Amino acid sequence: MRILHVTPTYYPNVGGIEAVILNMCRELRERGHDVAVAHLETGLSQGQDRDEECDFPIYRISLLGHRLLGLAPGLRKIAKDYDILHVHDPQLMAITGSVLLYTRNMPRVLSSHGFYGHTKNLSQFKPLHQKLAFPRLLKSYHSVLAASKSDFAHASLYADNIELFENGINVAAFAPQEPLSEKDLHRWIYWGRISRNKRPDLLVDLVKACADRGHNIHLTITGRPFDDMQSVLETRLADLDMPDHFDLRPPMDDAALKATMAQAGVFASASEYEGFGLTFIEAMAAGLGIICRDAEPMSEFANSSGAGIAVDFRDMDQAAAQVCDFLDQHANTISASARTFAAKYNWSDKISDLERFYDSALSAHNTPSSTKRS
Repeated sequence: MRILHVTPTYYPNVGGIEAVILNMCRELRERGHDVAVAHLETGLSQGQDRDEECDFPIYRISLLGHRLLGLAPGLRKIAKDYDILHVHDPQLMAITGSVLLYTRNMPRVLSSHGFYGHTKNLSQFKPLHQKLAFPRLLKSYHSVLAASKSDFAHASLYADNIELFENGINVAAFAPQEPLSEKDLHRWIYWGRISRNKRPDLLVDLVKACADRGHNIHLTITGRPFDDMQSVLETRLADLDMPDHFDLRPPMDDAALKATMAQAGVFASASEYEGFGLTFIEAMAAGLGIICRDAEPMSEFANSSGAGIAVDFRDMDQAAAQVCDFLDQHANTISASARTFAAKYNWSDKISDLERFYDSALSAHNTPSSTKRS
């Protein structure tokens, strides 16, 4: 099968969508499929790269206009060489518009990636789009692959072609080398975007509140700065003057991150919203417990795994009390529970479901009597 992944972002950009697509392509290649990525973004120079590790083409296609209202005519020429499109467009705007305009008759599936609820940007526009355009755009795909149960519940209100297909990870890449008993639950790490919606400032306050209760937590925060959260963090840490409790570091490469994770026992995040929460599963595969906001899908990972706790960051004293009690009561079981839970998200075990969605879309497209979406 020849599969083209169409996305608004890809490497050298780094984030959840990029990691998901890379792992999908890697597993599909190992199953004998031809795969490629079409990266549609404003300001790109038209051209073709190649993923050196997995050996598949990456087409850079300039998006004319804006990421919300833009067109990518270069998609037409690329897409015609493939059997099916797997579209990654949480905004359901310019990328889907270009797919409908330039690849009208091709079978296609959509991955939700949390849709567009992860920020408050364009908050006045989103309800209008959801009411007028969202249902029709969802139905233009043979299947919408909801990346989380919350995505599934949301999209199912607007269309009946929704399938639950939670993202996966390469479990072996995160598996710890040291014995599980050596995890230090007082050493926490957060890695990811340092941005306002991720709320690392609340993690700082949580560490302070735990320290007031006699739990001397050390928190490492590492990632790429966005908006002005980096300066907010630096100011807050300077005001606290607790250098033994915090380490604010620039983005780490894979080797440095794994070395830091090996010394940690907990992945902590106060993120306001996650489409799936990929880093939570990665951390659990490494044997780390998780501390998160009491909101899906993060809270589901915490509550159903036995390896984490979800708290309300609006009441910091209560949150700290719950975290300290949890660490005391579950110290000997967190790491093993985390790894057991993460194992079911291994890409190698999930890829057959993805192939089934592709086969269904191709079959429906090729059956003359079927009703085709356009």
